[in-house]
Amino acid sequence: MAFFEDHILEIYFPPGTMLALSTLEEMSEYYEERTNEVYPHLLIDISGLDDVEADVPPYFNGLIRNLRVAMLGSGPADRVLARFFMRKLDGGRTCAYFEQGSDAVEFVLRSA
Repeated sequence: MAFFEDHILEIYFPPGTMLALSTLEEMSEYYEERTNEVYPHLLIDISGLDDVEADVPPYFNGLIRNLRVAMLGSGPADRVLARFFMRKLDGGRTCAYFEQGSDAVEFVLRSA
């Protein structure tokens, strides 16, 4: 996880990662310790993910209540994972999938 200009929090995963709830909880604690009540937008590179535990999307849904989220991937498998994940989120959440980093950044900054 790395914070960049314009309050964008970028998250990358090593290839072959299985995103577990315990990992997401640790990431959430790290995030909370460093945001100081600033709510950055998220850019999540999902190209390193192989799978996501079933209890991750509901937990993530609560975390992104006031955030714009861009999921960045590199092709069809990532697109399928992103769609699966986004279907589990409340309809009012602002989350989208992109294959180009510049498009993802433009999306998260659109409301900033």
